[in-house]
Amino acid sequence: MRPLHADTRLGIQIAAIVLGAMSLVFGALCIGLQTLGAFLVYPGWAVISAVAAVVLAIPHILVILWIDSNEQEPWYLLLLAFIWGAVISTGLSVVGNEIFGGVMMAAFRDPNVAGQLTASFSAPPVEELTKGGALLFIFLVFQSEFDSVLDGIVYGAMVGMGFAVVENFLYYMGTAESVSPGTDWLALVALRGIVTGVGTHWCFTALTGAGFGLARVWRRAGVIRWLLPVVGLSLAIFAHFAWNTFAGCFVTRPDDMVSAIVVSMPIAVLFLQLPFVVLVWVCVGAVWHQERVIMAEFLRSDWSASLDAEERTFFETARRRIGATWAVLFSRGVGAWWRRSRRNRLIIKLSYEFWHHREEVSAGRPAFAQLHAARREAIQNRLSG
Repeated sequence: MRPLHADTRLGIQIAAIVLGAMSLVFGALCIGLQTLGAFLVYPGWAVISAVAAVVLAIPHILVILWIDSNEQEPWYLLLLAFIWGAVISTGLSVVGNEIFGGVMMAAFRDPNVAGQLTASFSAPPVEELTKGGALLFIFLVFQSEFDSVLDGIVYGAMVGMGFAVVENFLYYMGTAESVSPGTDWLALVALRGIVTGVGTHWCFTALTGAGFGLARVWRRAGVIRWLLPVVGLSLAIFAHFAWNTFAGCFVTRPDDMVSAIVVSMPIAVLFLQLPFVVLVWVCVGAVWHQERVIMAEFLRSDWSASLDAEERTFFETARRRIGATWAVLFSRGVGAWWRRSRRNRLIIKLSYEFWHHREEVSAGRPAFAQLHAARREAIQNRLSG
């Protein structure tokens, strides 16, 4: 098997960009009309709901960035993932779920039945497919920035956070017309933004991302390799389905919101979300270990010839590298810190190219190995400069 011809690869990338742009426009129109209507009709509630949705997402985003502190992804791809989830995924999902819900309402004539069927059988596949589209886009267009399973988890989690922010905002706005909007709003913010936000959208799409990451690195799996994103997506859909379908079974007193926030929903999170969250963190831990091994092997190889003695010392562990980088900030200023950080990213990228090259050689794929050797040379030239 040989890498795709440059023209073929360019054609695929252009097609992905065109489809992504079309999805962005359509999603922006769909979700933009809803959010604009909310700000026009209830501007006060819209502002505080938007602030709550964003602020409660920040701790999750910081954890995602911390997970990615070693081999960091480009900020523009993280932003792209977030925007895709917030605009494209939510916009397309609103349309898909509304159509399905309308069909169920016509069939059963019961809004509760139609709502539950939509939550169980429309929302999981529709929302996970639209969020998974972001991962496919990054995988096709920016494959050089998709180095490991952790990259897929990080991109997926950021897509999920974008989706969660907009979805939570729309749910919070739904309390504006209630009998006691203030009380209902606070209860819903506590329920969705804090209690049940532990392992929903970010976790679901991180599972899809792990599938894409495995497809990127599991070279000896043959054809099965390209089924791994489908496996990850299927697991995400199942986790989403389980939450939407069975979370309500844990609510013993539907009219007591305090009981739901303090007792029922935490138990639901424990049984329906925590297993998938643990699975994601097990994957993260495994990749962290792999990153340490890759860096240690890289430092012992001829590929690390462009590093000086000091760099070899503090690249032995991520903690040393981060500490040394911040020491540059305080001792030599922002400019030196920025140059040090940029050089660090290039060195880490070089270590991954070393690993990819070695794995391609071991898998008997010399053409792909040559591709990584060329990338290695380009990075070494930048380091020399």
